[in-house]
Amino acid sequence: MILALKNLPKMPLAKKHIMIIGIPNHFYTRCRNVLLQCEEFDTNAKLRAIFITEKLNPFSLGLPEATNITERVDLCLNYLLQKRHSSGEPVFPIFLEVLRDRYLEGNALREELTQCMEEAKQIWKEDKRSLLPRQEIINPSISPEEEIEYAIEDQPWYAPNLPETQEIDENQCQSLKQEIDVVIMTATDVELKAVAKLLKPYPRRKKVLLAYVGPETYYLGKFGEYNTVVTKCRMGSIGEGSVILATEQAQRLWSPRAVIMVGIAFGKDPNKQKIADVLVASQIISYEQQRIGEEIVYRSSIPPSHTTLLNRFENVQNWKFTRPDGLHSNLIVGPILSGEKLVDNPEFKAALFQQFPQAVGGEMEGAGLCAASGRVGTAWILVKSICDWGDGKKHKKHQPLAAAVAASLVHHVLSQKTVLNSIKKS
Repeated sequence: MILALKNLPKMPLAKKHIMIIGIPNHFYTRCRNVLLQCEEFDTNAKLRAIFITEKLNPFSLGLPEATNITERVDLCLNYLLQKRHSSGEPVFPIFLEVLRDRYLEGNALREELTQCMEEAKQIWKEDKRSLLPRQEIINPSISPEEEIEYAIEDQPWYAPNLPETQEIDENQCQSLKQEIDVVIMTATDVELKAVAKLLKPYPRRKKVLLAYVGPETYYLGKFGEYNTVVTKCRMGSIGEGSVILATEQAQRLWSPRAVIMVGIAFGKDPNKQKIADVLVASQIISYEQQRIGEEIVYRSSIPPSHTTLLNRFENVQNWKFTRPDGLHSNLIVGPILSGEKLVDNPEFKAALFQQFPQAVGGEMEGAGLCAASGRVGTAWILVKSICDWGDGKKHKKHQPLAAAVAASLVHHVLSQKTVLNSIKKS
């Protein structure tokens, strides 16, 4: 699309303009005058449309809203000039490049944006502070990474392998259908192994049973007091092999009393939570469904977990899990964010919790789980433990620990013989 160059007068700096330390006045003024000519600043919606690219998307939720072009340019400049990616790369030159590429070769505005972009790159190259840690953009509620030193191979909960199995065919699966009480969904190998470690051989069998049915793989055994099927989907709620499809098939095949999602999540606030605390979803908040207009409006409903299952976890007795450093894991009940994004950016995370302050953490499969289970009417709940803070320091160090804690809590609840008596098979 060819965008015409606007004949707007060069505007004086707004009185409420905040000059950014380290940014030359002439550069700021030049960029401001160029941006005032871009039709992308006509409305908040047009400006947000630029932020759909991968590198800009993490900063979309924090983008300020404005009522006119001048204010929109000033707020956007002050916002972007202070932002950097976790790699240390400044965001403003990227923004200028994305904006420039919306104009065809030969367009005068494209040339001006190119010159601003090149000057921006040179300014950040010469400014050694751009190589320093990103202190100015880190959410104040995010503290330094919590360190727990331990050799994972020495931990009693560590599950390096899956259990020995005995294969059964689809006809045998049908014969066992009426005996199955619970389906446990996982989304990663770490989660699957943590749950399977606590899975005992199926009644009257010497091993855990293994069934290949269609595109899915199932492990059948005794989990606590209940005959349970464990399976693994792909990460996320949509797409081939995702939780929504895997959950629908598992419900059709096994007709369980309950479907429980077990695994790992990112926490909200390390000042109030810690690694290996367990999050039990009272509700699932899907943040992906949005109406993009003058402002972003979240349109998704916030479905509650099954009342009986939630009650059982809220009233759990005598459960204890000790971290390698001797601290005990806590159980935290509350709404959990769910979306397709692997959150590892402090700005994006902060914007999410600003929009949904009641949430206690976030993950990627819950929205699909409740959609699939709610459609059939199967009781469902999500139980996940904190493995990181989604703050740009994401790594896999504590994933086995977190998965083991979540599996431990679910196993403890399902070890009560009558805990599911009031829930009928679907």
